[in-house]
Amino acid sequence: MSVLFAGEVGDDDFTAQITVRRGARLVRQRVYAGWDGVSFLLRWVDNILE
Repeated sequence: MSVLFAGEVGDDDFTAQITVRRGARLVRQRVYAGWDGVSFLLRWVDNILE
């Protein structure tokens, strides 16, 4: 299983994308924009630090 996290900040916009693959099969892909993207990024970092 592989997980790719990509974030982009531009002007006042923030976009976070997560892609989860199991082998070549796409399991989940989701894009968060604006405050949802910031919230997602903070939760992601919090989970890694625990």
